[in-house]
Amino acid sequence: MSTSGYIALLVSALVTLLLRVLPILSMSRIRLGLTARNWLSFIPASIMAAMVAAELILKPEWSSSGWSISALAAAVATVSGLVSRSLFVTVLAGVGAFMGLQ
Repeated sequence: MSTSGYIALLVSALVTLLLRVLPILSMSRIRLGLTARNWLSFIPASIMAAMVAAELILKPEWSSSGWSISALAAAVATVSGLVSRSLFVTVLAGVGAFMGLQ
């Protein structure tokens, strides 16, 4: 890699670091109310739902009999998430269902 490539890599790393670390450090001193904390607790689930929906819509996987493997695996993940309330179990069940149905 040339010198300009290393410089671009270093600048990208610094910009990423500044954009991610500075807001966290500045907000770590702020005490949020209960309503704000409860509202912010939905962000990880929303991001996960958006990622799953994008995969289901953009890259559907179909079985030979015409069933949507992606939708079935998403249904398994949804049920396991509702029952367990654990992101790890939800992801594990979804991936396991997807691999098992293929």
